[in-house]
Amino acid sequence: MIRVCTQITADDERAGEKRDTHEPGTGAAAVKPKTRDVLLFAIAKARRWVEDLQLGCVASLAESAAREAQGEDNIRFLVPLAFVSPRCAFRGSRQAARVC
Repeated sequence: MIRVCTQITADDERAGEKRDTHEPGTGAAAVKPKTRDVLLFAIAKARRWVEDLQLGCVASLAESAAREAQGEDNIRFLVPLAFVSPRCAFRGSRQAARVC
């Protein structure tokens, strides 16, 4: 088991701050709903771009970028999300612990 702790100073202790501990794989950290929604939306968009390429709807990611009014570099950055399972995108979170 690995424990990750933030370092605290004497000033922190006087201020009453506590150490943050997290045991990987225990699901101790919950993913905020807004963060989850943003990631799921990005996965869906990336899957659509890849599917458009496979079906021949677009000739390149540059064409997808033009359709989306985004930079091609942004599209290329997000495309690998197409191969991430939405069910396991939150591995280590409470939500994924029930699914994966």
